[in-house]
Amino acid sequence: MTALLERGWWVLHVADLDVRGVAATLAEVRSAAELLLARALDAPVGSVPMTISVVRFTRGSLIRSRW
Repeated sequence: MTALLERGWWVLHVADLDVRGVAATLAEVRSAAELLLARALDAPVGSVPMTISVVRFTRGSLIRSRW
């Protein structure tokens, strides 16, 4: 899963499932991602293991991190 800051919103994207969601803040990304995956896979919230790649663009550089 990728979380990308776009126009003030964190856009979540799971390429393998072709699903997207949003979170208002970086602090909300994990819970929004868990809910997104649970709905997409019809599974209990928090039961699907995931790795979130956080991508943030700054002037002249790209910052990446993983949870």
